[in-house]
Amino acid sequence: SAVSREQTGGPASSREYIPKHSQVVASKVDEPLVVPSTGSTLIDETFESSGFTENSWTVVNDATNVWVVGQAESFSGTSSAYISNNGGTSASYTNTIAATSHFYKDFTLPDGANTLTFDWKCEAENAAGATQYDYGAVVITDTTTTPVAGTEVITTLATAGVNGRLGAATNLGKFNLGYGTSPGTVWNTETIDLSSYSGSTKRLVFTWQDDTSVGVNPPFIVDNIKITNAGGDTLIY
Repeated sequence: SAVSREQTGGPASSREYIPKHSQVVASKVDEPLVVPSTGSTLIDETFESSGFTENSWTVVNDATNVWVVGQAESFSGTSSAYISNNGGTSASYTNTIAATSHFYKDFTLPDGANTLTFDWKCEAENAAGATQYDYGAVVITDTTTTPVAGTEVITTLATAGVNGRLGAATNLGKFNLGYGTSPGTVWNTETIDLSSYSGSTKRLVFTWQDDTSVGVNPPFIVDNIKITNAGGDTLIY
């Protein structure tokens, strides 16, 4: 349909006509809106405003040791995401029941230098192998890969532009007492370069894994998940 127009200033030969009214297109909550900027934050999750679902994270929990958003732990503010066996009252797990629980979110990385950071704590149980024994893991994968309770998504380290575990490279991608500085009692900050994934849409998965014996609290606790771009676009959820 016709819309009214206004003339811009300047000589007639250079005048442009601009619509007075334009159509507004709203995107769905779970679809990213890309807005140009210089240096930006793509994901900035502090867990302060609400839970997983309200912030477009998908949770896939096992039966006993499950991801919650609560106030038992936090690096800053009052809340964080953590594994709990008591509905969020504490960051604690039952170490005699095997469990694999996940939460995840999709995102699109613009061109340029992209960095993932998050704060974490985890004691649990460590040994030499990639799946030994109780630990947190952070995985980058394709959006067609759907995490399943009781099963890890990937157990190998990511290499440049290839899916796999991110961070904790000196401990085979396991976040527990085998990595970091006093990780059961002191918050650690992980910084991961995602530049090799620039221009792609990926899935970021936070996983908790434990077996059926031994292990010390706390399990995996995560706060302030942030993906930043040194210059380019802002991804708004």
